[in-house]
Amino acid sequence: MTFSEFLKLMHSYIGCGVTQQDYVLYITNLIIREPSSESEEAADEADNYNPMSGKSPNLLSKIYNGESNRKIAVNDARRLLSLFSKTKFVDEFISVDMEARENLVGALKKHEITSTAETVDEVCAEIFYRLIEAMATGRNYISSSDIPHVDRYGQRLAEAPLTSVYVEDGVIHIADEKIELPIQLTPEEEFAPYELPYINALCDAYADALSLIITPDDIDKLPNRYHKDFVSQREAYFAAESLQRSVREVYSDGEDQFNNLKKEAYDGVENTYFQDYENGYKRLQAVIDKMLTMPLSASTLARTTNLIRNMVRKGICHVLVNDGRIKSWVNTDE
Repeated sequence: MTFSEFLKLMHSYIGCGVTQQDYVLYITNLIIREPSSESEEAADEADNYNPMSGKSPNLLSKIYNGESNRKIAVNDARRLLSLFSKTKFVDEFISVDMEARENLVGALKKHEITSTAETVDEVCAEIFYRLIEAMATGRNYISSSDIPHVDRYGQRLAEAPLTSVYVEDGVIHIADEKIELPIQLTPEEEFAPYELPYINALCDAYADALSLIITPDDIDKLPNRYHKDFVSQREAYFAAESLQRSVREVYSDGEDQFNNLKKEAYDGVENTYFQDYENGYKRLQAVIDKMLTMPLSASTLARTTNLIRNMVRKGICHVLVNDGRIKSWVNTDE
């Protein structure tokens, strides 16, 4: 299925009164999440949050009709991918009645895409996402095998791996393009000033478990178990901090995307953090365990294969401490 074919199919069910030349802007507005940062809010106020805003009617018409294999430009598609909200698009199907849904199921079947009247909204959202993903790598079409099946509750039964963007040996691969992650921080023997918030919080956690007073100067004197833990936690912090600084350099919206990742991470561990524990070290371990197992999807960074590894996930917990989102592993009332 090409993007033009998808647009024409959707036009019969959503936004029927919108003209062809306006439809590309109309339907892409339906998949863009709400702004989540000051820069995004400013872009929204300036009417350029959607990368398709400001495009000429002639270009939008050609994209709609697929003239000369015209499609959304790679950079614009990448931007749309970073803003994509599946839920927002699915919500638009509330106005589509059951008869129309069944007709849409039949139309998709002609493209060898399976759905039901109950799942067709989720399937269309997935098709939309996969088409944007394809255009982000220079393609203008997807096959039926690119679409995972979903059950009647809209849950995926089989997830196709995201192979168009992946990381290998510190290099981001986007189709034929290779971008080296420019910043690889390593711990120095002496603690840097910017490390002290999370290091002090770790010291408090160890102190709470050992019933001792522990400062950064005492770390080398820690029992072996806790000293090894500290070394691992520090390496994890530098893995996360390296990624945070690198994506700012590599992606135009890298800072916003990493902020999305941190927000989703905090939202996911918040309940775990505020539970009662024997000591602060137990709370630290519980939060990290939660962080290592929970799904992350709000940021395109999390959907890049091999980018958010376990050390990065673990390190994000300490980045949250440095940011002040997590105040202490011991006293949750701070």
